[in-house]
This record gives sequence, C-alpha cells and structure tokens, in this order.
Amino acid sequence: FAGLSLDAASGAVCLNGAPMDLAPREAAMLRALLARPGQAVAKERLVETVFPGEDVQPDAIEVVAYRLRKRLASTGVQLVTLRGLGYLLKAASA
Repeated sequence: FAGLSLDAASGAVCLNGAPMDLAPREAAMLRALLARPGQAVAKERLVETVFPGEDVQPDAIEVVAYRLRKRLASTGVQLVTLRGLGYLLKAASA
C-alpha cells in the first residue's frame, strides 16, 4: 500500500523494501491498518489489537495514532481519523 508492505513471516513493516523502525505498539497498529488499506478500522478493534489483554483507556490508542502519524509524515501515507468510526490509511495526495 503506497510503498508500505508487511513481511508475513517476520511481521515487520517495510517502506519501499526497507524495514521501518517502529515501536511494538506502532507496528501492531500499522499491521492492523495494512490488513484493510483504505477501509476504516474501528477504534475498539485497534485497542484490542494494540493492547491485547490489557485494561487500558480507549483514548490510549490516540497516543499510538499520534506517534504513528508522525512516523508516516514523510512516507506518502496518511493516517486519517474518522470521528465515530476509527482510523484508516490513505495514500497522500500529490
């Protein structure tokens, strides 16, 4: 998706073939979003994926989204918030 790819064997996220340096929670969120590029992923589902088995506030995912957004800033991919729906990946407009 727009230069991002997922190595199924290792779970690593790559940008143009080079592994991205992501924190584990950022990588988990990006993997969940890459599974459905261009489609909204519910915030609740992301919380379950990024914080498995942990009792966290639902807003905790917003912190991870903020950090991931900063890492994606120069990649040509945007992390878009859809109020009331969740998040999605979108190729940046040229």
